Amino acid sequence: MAAYTYQRDNEPVEMFRSKVLSGTNDWTRVEFDFQIPSSAEKLRIACRSDNNKGAAWFDDIEIIKLER
Repeated sequence: MAAYTYQRDNEPVEMFRSKVLSGTNDWTRVEFDFQIPSSAEKLRIACRSDNNKGAAWFDDIEIIKLER
């Protein structure tokens, strides 16, 4: 999973991602924390499966805003 942040004009700010899984896995909970940079005005979350020959399934995706 990855989180991409952008400025208003779609200029990229910063990218964050979870640990990379490889090989055959049972259901695995994947989570990661990130802080949105102050210059970012847009956020895109991506569920990615790169460079593999099998299937990847994503379920129950949740984004939680934590106040700091």
